[in-house]
Amino acid sequence: MFRNLLPGIQEEINIFDLIRVYLDSFEGNGLMADFITDCCFFQENKKTSASDLYLAFVDWYNGNFSGPAPSQKKFGKMMGRCFRRKKKGIYFYYDVGLKQQIPPAKQ
Repeated sequence: MFRNLLPGIQEEINIFDLIRVYLDSFEGNGLMADFITDCCFFQENKKTSASDLYLAFVDWYNGNFSGPAPSQKKFGKMMGRCFRRKKKGIYFYYDVGLKQQIPPAKQ
């Protein structure tokens, strides 16, 4: 939660409310706002791999919708609108984590 992000606002502001307003301004991104609200948390300096986020998104999507989930590329574009992303061998998103960890893939 953040206080006084905008001048004149005295109440606490939930970062996910800000993300939802931002995402809802883009056509079709209510889906991402719902995923972020349901499955993610905000924590400064937290880093989460793009692949873990996408796997969680696909699991969440399949549990809520029929048909194929959006591609990893489309997912990345939508996440990149809200969270900083850097490549360090693999892509990571910063300041966001998953409420539940994804079990490692079976080899």
